[in-house]
This record gives sequence, structure tokens and C-alpha cells, in this order.
Amino acid sequence: MNAYVEFRPEEQRKFPRKNATGIITLTPGNGARGYAGKMFNFSEGGMGLATDVPLNIMSQVHIEVAQSSDLPRSKRFKGRVVWSRNIHDLDSGIYRYGIKFVQPA
Repeated sequence: MNAYVEFRPEEQRKFPRKNATGIITLTPGNGARGYAGKMFNFSEGGMGLATDVPLNIMSQVHIEVAQSSDLPRSKRFKGRVVWSRNIHDLDSGIYRYGIKFVQPA
């Protein structure tokens, strides 16, 4: 008997994710230059976003909300890249990232 069984781990997020769109400014590390990006979702613990800036896993980033109906303008976050995908989306960016917030923001 050949049976295919798919095992998926249970949800591993500590905080519920909220789908939300917005325009953000992303600054890699302690750099002085910020880059435009697009937010897709956020939670108390992190954010999903896209941009054209190449980043390494565990890179530190600073995020500032430029426009969103879900978060206040100029809200700032500090985080680290925990996952990365090449998406090559002309509207969103070349890269999609998962950011885990670190304290202090």
C-alpha cells in the first residue's frame, strides 16, 4: 500500500499575524540611507515586507512606517531578517523578508 501522508508542524508563531499593507522605509544595519519597501503583514513580534534591497539572514534593520491604515505614520521598529525569498515582483520588490522585532525599537 502506497500512501502519501503530509505532516505539517503546528503554527509556530508566538503572536497572531495581521494582514496589512503599507509603505515603509527600511534602513539596513546602522546605515544612513533608507530604502522604500512595502509591508504585507505584522504582529507584535515581527513583520513581512518586500523591497529591492538585498539583505542577509540575521541582518539588522530599522523600519519606519511611511503610510499605513493599520499603523501610525513614523512608527519605528528594529529587527533582524529571519527568512528571505526572491520574488522579483515589479510592484513590491525583488526580495520578500520576514523580520523579527528586537528590543528596544
